[in-house]
Amino acid sequence: MGSMIQQVQPSCDECSGTGEVINPKVQCDSCKGKKVITEKKTLQAHVDKGMKGGQTIVFRGESNQSPNTEPGDVVIVIEEKPHERFKRQGNNLTTELEIDLLTALGGGSGVAIKHLDDRALIIKFVPGAVVKSGTVKVIRGQGMPSEQHHKAGDLHVKFIVKFPDSIEPFKVPLLELALPHNPLPQFPEDVQLEEVKLDESDTCSSADDEPQTRCPNQ
Repeated sequence: MGSMIQQVQPSCDECSGTGEVINPKVQCDSCKGKKVITEKKTLQAHVDKGMKGGQTIVFRGESNQSPNTEPGDVVIVIEEKPHERFKRQGNNLTTELEIDLLTALGGGSGVAIKHLDDRALIIKFVPGAVVKSGTVKVIRGQGMPSEQHHKAGDLHVKFIVKFPDSIEPFKVPLLELALPHNPLPQFPEDVQLEEVKLDESDTCSSADDEPQTRCPNQ
């Protein structure tokens, strides 16, 4: 095997690669001749209304300094924290609001949405205007503000109707007076009518002639 010559240029221990050595007699007591000192500086970042995740705030020339070198910038990247009730889509917001069956059918005294600031939005329904579960309505101008003009987007509200677990039997006739009722269809005389009982559905059960698999709910 032949020999190999490698040329290495290590930094000078005396000048640390700067090419200059300051006489210890005239060295600064703070930097000890290194020309830089360590200090802590607090930068206050102003987040404008409507800023989105991924946008940046730049502090020019606030990075580390060194002799004969222009200092760089400090760049702060905005990261949006997910909200438990609101989702952002551009300048628009979406949320889900649960309402009871009476409110969905008759309006009632209304419902409220606690907004991101110190406001609560009161929504009142027109009596007799039925709100179906899954219906999406829009409240104009109640979304996120625009960064440039501070004009707010819209708030999209998806209504989820909550049904009662049970109703007392003596109240059923009152419901029949207010709600349409579908009677049993008429069948030919040769069709045998059989009354059956409903039980709670077991989502983990499977037919005997089907392969058994592990229930994902257990």
